[in-house]
Amino acid sequence: MEHMRHKNLPGTTEARLLEQTHCHVLAMMFAGHETTASTMLFAVKYISENPEVLAALQAEHDVIRESKDKDAVSGLTWDDFKKMNLTQHVITETIRLCNPIGLLWLETKDDVPMQGYVAPNGWKVICAIREAQHDPGNYENPKQFNPWHHGQPHHSFCHPIRRYLHSTAQQRGCFSTLQQNLNPANRLPFFGFGGGARLCLGADLAWLEILVFLHQLVTKFQWELCGEDVESYFPLPKLSKGLQINVHKHIKSDPIPSAC
Repeated sequence: MEHMRHKNLPGTTEARLLEQTHCHVLAMMFAGHETTASTMLFAVKYISENPEVLAALQAEHDVIRESKDKDAVSGLTWDDFKKMNLTQHVITETIRLCNPIGLLWLETKDDVPMQGYVAPNGWKVICAIREAQHDPGNYENPKQFNPWHHGQPHHSFCHPIRRYLHSTAQQRGCFSTLQQNLNPANRLPFFGFGGGARLCLGADLAWLEILVFLHQLVTKFQWELCGEDVESYFPLPKLSKGLQINVHKHIKSDPIPSAC
């Protein structure tokens, strides 16, 4: 409020400042919690409904789990995250199917030609994320959950949203793949975290949270779905029953700290 008060914009009142503060707090709560929780929820649903994907995901994480020294307290490391190739694709495909954000509001900074039309400079433009990510012209069988839309499990770890500097990417040995993924002409439409100057600031944190969650889930637990849920997408993706499941401890489970 102090920052907005010092800007002293025309029409600013204490009531208006309080209303804007409420809006900012709600936006931060939504962006920092609801979006990640929604992605976790649908990821569990999709992998539960696709045994082949679940088996491959468990195999990927069992390799990481078994590489840990059982006599030492060893959490997940960056090298472990780099091995979660299929998990990366599972998250991407989950967001593609049920992006927590349905629309992006943009403003043109120049005349933008598009399929025979022109959006004049200064126009407000709405980008329908879900429609682009469900377009059969972009994805084969777009309603089907298929992590391999985004690459094969053995592909190197370099996700399109990564924003590493040239030197860092070279150091990790994946600069050529990074450059290829960052070029929009070389990849399928994916707007899960926005893009450009308005790329989600919390994208990397959200990504790590979901990776840790899935690792702990598939290495420590088994579960079954309790009945069917009906999906809806307005105003946000949700399930009619909230995804009720029966959970059992995995018989091969050994504790792996989630700290990284």
